[in-house]
Amino acid sequence: LPGDAASPVMESENGKLYFCDGYEIMVQTMEAGDLNSTLESLTGYTKDSLTVIETMTDDVRRYECVWTAAGEAGDQVGRAVIMDDGSYHYCVSVMAHALESGSLQETWQELFTSFKIQS
Repeated sequence: LPGDAASPVMESENGKLYFCDGYEIMVQTMEAGDLNSTLESLTGYTKDSLTVIETMTDDVRRYECVWTAAGEAGDQVGRAVIMDDGSYHYCVSVMAHALESGSLQETWQELFTSFKIQS
């Protein structure tokens, strides 16, 4: 996680929410098998409503998407990466105010590039 990630502000059985400087990070683990359900849980949108980029590395499928949403404090931009090893979906998603999201792209790119499944 980036250095500005605070301790998790919320934890559940399958995930943790972190507040950072101007954005939030959600780290979750979900059952594999239903990508549409995972995407809808992360983004609020179905797979058919998103452009999902799929790649494959070392027997792990990687899915990436970006979405926008209206929030209480204005428009928001989100980005998610899902790693699918066949048993679980390992997910990292970020969300920020739309006006601030551009300045966060480098930080988000570092986060998503470093996101890997350890054997």
